[in-house]
Amino acid sequence: MVDTLLVVIIHIFDSRGRRLGIWETGKTDTAARPMPFNGPQSISISIPRLYANAEMCRHGNLVVIESGSGVELWGGIVRGRRTWELSGPSITIQSWETFLNDLYTPQLVSLQGMTGGGMIRRLLQDALAKTNVPLVMGQVSDAGPVQTREFRQESILSAVQSLGENGGAFDWWCETVWSNNQDKPQGMFMLTPRAGRRTSVLLAEGMNVVDVQKSDDDSTAVTSATVIANSNSDWGERPVATVTDSALTNALGWPRAVTVVRSDITTGDGARAAAKALLGGVEESLVVSVTNERGEWASIRNGDTLLVDLPSFDFAQMDTGYREPALRRVVGRTIDEARGVMSLQLVRP
Repeated sequence: MVDTLLVVIIHIFDSRGRRLGIWETGKTDTAARPMPFNGPQSISISIPRLYANAEMCRHGNLVVIESGSGVELWGGIVRGRRTWELSGPSITIQSWETFLNDLYTPQLVSLQGMTGGGMIRRLLQDALAKTNVPLVMGQVSDAGPVQTREFRQESILSAVQSLGENGGAFDWWCETVWSNNQDKPQGMFMLTPRAGRRTSVLLAEGMNVVDVQKSDDDSTAVTSATVIANSNSDWGERPVATVTDSALTNALGWPRAVTVVRSDITTGDGARAAAKALLGGVEESLVVSVTNERGEWASIRNGDTLLVDLPSFDFAQMDTGYREPALRRVVGRTIDEARGVMSLQLVRP
């Protein structure tokens, strides 16, 4: 008997929004799909031979995946590898965010005294006014510090990612929504402060957590950072700031130094703040697999913070930090109806 909560409906439209096909899959037929967050994602799905035709497999088609589990819609464009087998064709779908790589800023645009979120809103509004791609502007917060930046004929995706990396303090993604007439899909660009929301969902071993994997990695650790401001003065006279974390150096056994030049910084104070932001220790990754028996999937979104209770995972030789329920932030979700689990990537908030 098929679990109706895990049944998935797949919709396919042509590039103009004309519906080409719709079919319902059982949970064993559905591909796991990562939910986009701070960047594009892609998946591959198989079209049953019963429903398949050349028109449905065409590059540029729009696809929406709707789950009975209550999670939000997943959508995007057919782009990338296609394969044909006796059982039917398979197509690659790239999420709406991939369109940001096709939109560009003007040859030269200077934005002054604006937050990262404000800059992105301006750049994306101008780009969308010149195209008919199925993207619309959603909620875009004025997140991030006030700054001045120049953009020189670069993709909107590159601009968004660079603003996010340089102290952006925001998260972004495209939600899948139906058009005003409810007849065709489109992506809605969203940007929110990184604080996220606190959800009441508890992830607990023996209740809804069925698998756990923890790892850490010190390959990107930085114990000492130097930032050179790219001002108009001679190289030897440019403002320079170095910040060192001695405790982190001792913890890692050896210093890990990095030096960068920042064209958007002109003062020593700005260089010091940027250098401090580069410091970082061991990156921890925690992935938990969660069932949907209590409807948890629909209550969890990327960016949320929630409590995690993993008592038997607190091994004596590991500094797991789970002796008591710990607060963690969701930075990745993969929906997998075939296995009946949603995998969550969690980090310290």
